[in-house]
Amino acid sequence: MKWRYTINLLGLILAGCGGGGSSSPTVPVAVTAAKNPVLLSYTSNRVQVAFPNPASVPDGTQVVFTTSSPNLSLLPAATTTTTNGSATIRVKSSATGKFLITATSTVGSTVYTGSTFVTFISQPSSVRLSIALQPVVSNLGSLQFTILNDPGISVFQNFTSHNPGFTVITNPPPGQAPPGNMTTVGAVSANGVTITSPSPLFELTYGIGTNGGLPGFSIDPASVNAFTIDNAILPAPTFLLTWKYDTDTF
Repeated sequence: MKWRYTINLLGLILAGCGGGGSSSPTVPVAVTAAKNPVLLSYTSNRVQVAFPNPASVPDGTQVVFTTSSPNLSLLPAATTTTTNGSATIRVKSSATGKFLITATSTVGSTVYTGSTFVTFISQPSSVRLSIALQPVVSNLGSLQFTILNDPGISVFQNFTSHNPGFTVITNPPPGQAPPGNMTTVGAVSANGVTITSPSPLFELTYGIGTNGGLPGFSIDPASVNAFTIDNAILPAPTFLLTWKYDTDTF
């Protein structure tokens, strides 16, 4: 008899707590911004959500975007619909800052959700470029490559090498404008340098002209030459480029 009463009581407790039900499954989705950061003076930034299995999300499925700040406007509206497993809105801000955008959609009993940050900044006057190498590069005796910059750079201001084993020259030298939007870097090591981590190897600072926008950088693949201290040709390393504008303080 005691067992019967205990079981009945347990059933009442579970019923009262909703113990017989189950929550809706949640599936993460990729939410990405087309650019980061963007100038506040730009019209807007594009944010896209992509579902992991587009076939499971019918065209026309509603996606609701929310923001972390009243400074942001979602265009043309906070709710949009999917096409081929993705949906896109535009985001505009009335103030500089770093803001969270979240996308949520429900298909049947499944809730899809994901987030990303969008950053709006004022016109910068300089940008710092960091260059790392990947993967491991052993016995590096010399390395030469050319950096390509977008229009907007006014002057090459400063160069720093974070590996004391290198002797480095640049063309042009600091203090001059990069001719043809190009900066060539040549690094030589008498004893050989081994790169074991993707930590910044070189840093370059550039001035940006008035209304110069947000110039970016790339490496000219045809310009890369790498040799050991015995002048044996090394495979071209992978360059990891990151850059930060002086007004991006978020």
